[in-house]
Amino acid sequence: MALLNGTYDAIIYIYALSLLLYFSDCIRRNGSAKRMGAGLLVCVLLLQLFSFSMRFLHNGSGILFSNYDFFFLICISLVITALILTFLKKSEFTAFLINLIGFILTILNRLSSSSDAYALDHWHAVQGLLSLHIILAGLSYVAFTLSAVFAVMYWFLHRRLKLKKWNDTVRRFPSLEKLEKYVNVSMIWGTFLLAVSLSIAVSIVVAENRWDILEDMKVLFSFVALVIYLLYFAGRRMKRYTGMSMAKWALIGYIVTISNFLLNSWSAFHQWTGGN
Repeated sequence: MALLNGTYDAIIYIYALSLLLYFSDCIRRNGSAKRMGAGLLVCVLLLQLFSFSMRFLHNGSGILFSNYDFFFLICISLVITALILTFLKKSEFTAFLINLIGFILTILNRLSSSSDAYALDHWHAVQGLLSLHIILAGLSYVAFTLSAVFAVMYWFLHRRLKLKKWNDTVRRFPSLEKLEKYVNVSMIWGTFLLAVSLSIAVSIVVAENRWDILEDMKVLFSFVALVIYLLYFAGRRMKRYTGMSMAKWALIGYIVTISNFLLNSWSAFHQWTGGN
C-alpha cells in the first residue's frame, strides 16, 4: 500500500511538470519543451500501468468493478490520447487541455478513497496536496514579482530611450528585447504555477464536498488574477500587445495578486497568524 501511495504521488508531481512544458509550448512554440513534456508523460503512463498492474495482481479482476480503478483507467486512456495528439499537427492546445483534465481527475481519484480502511491514507493525501498547493502558490508569487520588477525596468528604460536620456544607469540595464523576454517567461511560470495550484485546491474542495469555500473572497480574487494573466497571453498570442502594453498587464496582474495576498485577514480559511 505504501508503495502504491508513493507511486501515485510521483504520478501527480511528474504530471504537473509535464503540464508546465505543454503549457510553455502552447504559449510559444517550443519543440524542446514539447519533447520533454511528452517524455515526462511517458513516465506518467509507465507509473500508471505499474500501479494498475500491482493492484490487479493483488486484488484480481475485482478491481474492474470499483469506481477508483474505473477512473484510473480513464486517466490512463487520457494520457495515451494526449501522447498521440502530441505527434499530430496543430494539436498543442487539445493535448494540453486533455492533460489538464487528466491531471484533475488523477487528483480527484487520489482523494476518492475516503472509507475507514483508507482514512489515514486519505488524510495524508489531502495534507500532501494542500502542501503542494501552498508551495506552488508561493512560487507563483515569486514569479509574478519577478515579472513586475522586469516590467518596471522595461517601462523605465523605454521612457529613457524615448527621451534620449543616456546615462550610466541606462547602459547597465539589459536591452528592451531581453527585458520583454524576461517579463514573458516570468509570467508564463507564474500563470502555470497559479493555475496548477488552483486546480489542486478546487480538486480538494470537490473531493471534500466543501463548496462553500469557493465563495471565499480570496478564492475569487485568485481566479480573477489567473484570468487577467490568461487574457494577457491570449492577446499576446494574437499579437495585439506592444512591449509597453505587456509591461502594463504585468503590473496590473501583480497588483491584483498582491491584493489577493493581503486578503488573508478577510479569508475564512487562509488566515495566518504569527507566533514567537
